[in-house]
Amino acid sequence: MRIDADNLNLYDQIWDQWDSMKRWGPTARHTRRFVLQLLDKIPQAFNSFLDVGCGTGLLLAEVAQRYPHVRLAGSELSQRALAIARQRVPQAAFFAMDLEREAAPEPYDVVACIDVLEHIPNDEAALRNLWRSTRYYLILSVPLGPLFPVERERYGHVHGYQRPELEAKVRAAGFRLKHTIQWGFPFYNLHRRMVNALPAKTTAESSHYSWHKKALAYLLYVLFFLNLSYGGERYYSLWERIP
Repeated sequence: MRIDADNLNLYDQIWDQWDSMKRWGPTARHTRRFVLQLLDKIPQAFNSFLDVGCGTGLLLAEVAQRYPHVRLAGSELSQRALAIARQRVPQAAFFAMDLEREAAPEPYDVVACIDVLEHIPNDEAALRNLWRSTRYYLILSVPLGPLFPVERERYGHVHGYQRPELEAKVRAAGFRLKHTIQWGFPFYNLHRRMVNALPAKTTAESSHYSWHKKALAYLLYVLFFLNLSYGGERYYSLWERIP
């Protein structure tokens, strides 16, 4: 399934399931933690923040708590996700945007693009649009490693990035690398493969989090603190825009 403007109805339906996964899932929670760490490394005050591919606004809600003075915005393809995000973060501005085809209507001091690029066939065009959308800094997150067929079919991944390839593309788009976090070995890597091995029906049902599902997710979240950087298949980075 390719996630773009050509299949928005299916993408809208997915977000009713994905909101719980993004809220309670251990990888998503650690991802927000790492994004906040990278924001803290920005050497200057920033006044505006855009989350490209903001989903249901979970990251924006945490940024709002940490940086209450910052003007917030989020973009998404899915109107369903945007509707949930507007309720979750009413002080933020939201708009629909297809990153492969367009940039934000105005630049923001800091732009985050979290687990989006691997869904976009023309990722180089998307990176150029991120450059146009960013005034100073870009925070980027993608999974590393092979492109698993099940991730292509269920989640719309079209790239399996290796770190040197990805960083070369971001540099070519006009950014300078400032900080990186590579993370995930062994427990995230193992968890990724175990989830991929489950039947599609099981993974769809597991997106609804009961209390015992939340408890398991919390235990995994704690376990994931033991992950190491060597061989980790999660990549988080802070980039400075080159004028």
